[in-house]
Amino acid sequence: ESSLYAEILADETNIRKRYVLNVTLFDELVPDRSEWSLHFRRAQGSMQMSTGAQIAELQMILRKRWPDERVWPRLAMDAPPEGVNEA
Repeated sequence: ESSLYAEILADETNIRKRYVLNVTLFDELVPDRSEWSLHFRRAQGSMQMSTGAQIAELQMILRKRWPDERVWPRLAMDAPPEGVNEA
């Protein structure tokens, strides 16, 4: 079982925000070949609630243990299959 965990602390105009990503993945990854990056971009238009507001943007490249043999029907173990709506 592979899982993905990230905790990010950001200062946003005198307010400290904490973002947590905790996902149990559908199948195994190769951690040494996976990578991630975090960028903050300035909010624009209707998303800008205060001067200097920034939006955290997390980008990930996840390398599967068996890239050609198995097609993942979804990213997370606990997510419903694509096209299935839960009430």
